[in-house]
Amino acid sequence: MIALLDVIVARGAKVKANRVLSLLSKVFNFAIERSIVESNPAQGVPRRIRERPRERCLNDSEIRSLWQTLNEFPSEKIADAYRLMLLTAQRVGEVLRMAWAEIDFESGWWTLPAERSKTNQIHRIPLTGTALAILNRRKDAAGDSLYVFLGAA
Repeated sequence: MIALLDVIVARGAKVKANRVLSLLSKVFNFAIERSIVESNPAQGVPRRIRERPRERCLNDSEIRSLWQTLNEFPSEKIADAYRLMLLTAQRVGEVLRMAWAEIDFESGWWTLPAERSKTNQIHRIPLTGTALAILNRRKDAAGDSLYVFLGAA
């Protein structure tokens, strides 16, 4: 186990080594539960690096630049997805899997169902006038699709 992780670290991928260690530990724990193996060789092996949460976010100038670049983007669908990510601060997967049934145009809310939320809880996201305008434009382009960005993921 240590030799494997050392090879990954030698490539300069210390965070990846942590991910591999975590995955292998889970695989071996599963195998122990099924009586396939008797021990977990990943148990007690230290993580290769202490990871710190990211604290970086876009500043006003970067947001303005990105928004202007999106105006020239060849795919309006993808550009609109990025615009909604900026306006709602939601993750790429949440926006790309957005369903029309989750959008309340009258009240201006997007209700993300618990099964698609990182916290496994219903999450309500307010929609600005700009976000609603983007969604109305997407609705015109979507036809009878159940999803806002069908085929964009």
